[in-house]
Amino acid sequence: DVVVSSEVIEHIPSELQGPFVLDLAACLKPGGSLIVTTPRGDIQHQVPGTSEQALENWLTENEVRDLLLQAGLTRLRLTRTSPTHSSRLDRWRERWLRWTGRRTHARTRLDLLLDDRSALYQVWYAEKA
Repeated sequence: DVVVSSEVIEHIPSELQGPFVLDLAACLKPGGSLIVTTPRGDIQHQVPGTSEQALENWLTENEVRDLLLQAGLTRLRLTRTSPTHSSRLDRWRERWLRWTGRRTHARTRLDLLLDDRSALYQVWYAEKA
């Protein structure tokens, strides 16, 4: 019914990513769901430091979408997320709260928009027809 691939696809060589997604889709029964999470290649240049992983091949949101469509998956939905306190906005907010001596900061619509734009991870949902 459900297959989850979390933080895997970016460690697969580019030429094998398409076959990997095809294999995930083949595991699903019709109507089954696939969830794929991976860092956003769209913002990789903004992430400081280097990885100690043997292979880090971050994909853009468009690249992941294309792989899912090529595997015949439908009803694609994308969500972005970050680990708690990992976005630049979160780090800036924490510094500001310490500097001002405040304990909390009411989150505005702008905060939420900036969080989405700077979110580190893309989370995809797709279904097998």
